[in-house]
Amino acid sequence: MNKINIGLIGFGNVGSGVIKILRDKKLLLCEKTGVEINIKKICDKDISSRRGVSVERNLLTRSPEEIIDDPQIDIVVELIGGIHPAKEFITAALKSGKHVVTPIRRYLPRKEESSLPWRATGQKIFILRLRLARASRLSRRYAKDW
Repeated sequence: MNKINIGLIGFGNVGSGVIKILRDKKLLLCEKTGVEINIKKICDKDISSRRGVSVERNLLTRSPEEIIDDPQIDIVVELIGGIHPAKEFITAALKSGKHVVTPIRRYLPRKEESSLPWRATGQKIFILRLRLARASRLSRRYAKDW
């Protein structure tokens, strides 16, 4: 069975919700996709606050470079909000050969940036386009379907 390692940057309300869903639905996702999803590292500027989900201490870091530079991480999920430094993290992750999942469309490079080195690597940016108010309602609805 294939395995995908995920590095999450941003462990606030949305990030902790993503971790909870990935854990709760791990077996179902594995059965449907044939891929085991593994949370390898979680980055946040505050790693001591309590969250709605508990994680092993060794998964936590304050350094996004630990995720971006880790050759075992396949996908970087960016959930920190705002444009900077998120855009820089996304660009660095793509240059490092990782796929990126982010909720903000304006991180996509403009046409004049099309010659960036990561373009040739074939890496992808996946945009999650849900408004936060609808996201929880939709996730509850789809969680029932899963």
